[in-house]
Amino acid sequence: MLDRAIENFGRRLVRGDEGFVPKAYKDTKGNWTALVGLNLNQNVPERVGIAAMDEYIKITKEELHDNLPFFDSLDPVRQWVFIDMVYNMGIGKFMGFHKMIHLAAGGAWQRASEELMNSQAARDLPVRYKRLKMMLATGQWPDNLPSFASIT
Repeated sequence: MLDRAIENFGRRLVRGDEGFVPKAYKDTKGNWTALVGLNLNQNVPERVGIAAMDEYIKITKEELHDNLPFFDSLDPVRQWVFIDMVYNMGIGKFMGFHKMIHLAAGGAWQRASEELMNSQAARDLPVRYKRLKMMLATGQWPDNLPSFASIT
């Protein structure tokens, strides 16, 4: 195994050569690429996707903590409803759910869950948002969570 100093130098080398682009683009050979030279035309290992998801979830939690004073006091299920929504749409669009957020802040969970369904996101992703509605209304995990054997 390479020592830490050599590993860091190598990482700087690759990062410097590849650069960072936060969205998909076509590289000089026409390959769809994103992030730090990640070639999207090749199969991306699931562990790379899971690592990216985990890091984005950390960022999402920080954004919710910074933008919703009551977020940390929510039960875990309702926190994960908000995390799932922000992961999907970004904090800016999530913060546009004014009525839902106001109702949630006051603990009016049934009304907040109904307001959640009054959105383009719920119309675009009905299965996902019906599940989130139930979670928001009840504070309970659903029986029908998607399963992925490699996520532990």
